[in-house]
Amino acid sequence: MKLAGVVLLLCSLPALADPLPALRADMKAVTASGLSSGGYMAVQLHVAHSARVKGAGVIAAGPYYCAQGSLWTALYNCMTPGEWSPLPDTKLLKRETESLAKAERIDPTAHLAAARVWLFHGRRDRTVAGRGNVRHVGLLMATGRGRDGCGLRGRRS
Repeated sequence: MKLAGVVLLLCSLPALADPLPALRADMKAVTASGLSSGGYMAVQLHVAHSARVKGAGVIAAGPYYCAQGSLWTALYNCMTPGEWSPLPDTKLLKRETESLAKAERIDPTAHLAAARVWLFHGRRDRTVAGRGNVRHVGLLMATGRGRDGCGLRGRRS
C-alpha cells in the first residue's frame, strides 16, 4: 500500500510543475548536434528526419546506419574499425538508406541536399577513427550532397 502511494505521488509531480515557456523556436531551422555516441544519434536523427532536421553538428562519430542493428558491428566496425572489422562500405550504407527512404521508414534522402553539416574529429581519437566522418561525408555525397553543388567543405586542423 505504501508503494502505491509513492508511485501516485511520483506520477503526480509533473502535473504540479509550472508549464514551460514558449521558446518561439523556428521549426524551419531545427538541427541536431552531438559528441561521440550523441554524434551518432545526431546523424541518425538528421538522416531519418531530414525533412524537418535541416542540419547536424557531429563530433567524433560516424555514418548513418553504421551499426545496421548489430551491437557487434557498432562496437567493432563503427567504433574501432580495423583490418578484421572495417567500417561498412559507403555504397552499402547508401543502398540501405535509400531502401529505408523508399519504404517510407525515413524521410526521402533528397532533403539532405540542402542540409548544413559540420563534422569534426581529432586525429588522435582512438575510439572513433576519423574514417567514420569520412564515410558520413561519402554517404552525404552519394545521396545528392557533394562537391557537385552542395558547398561541402573540409578543413584540416
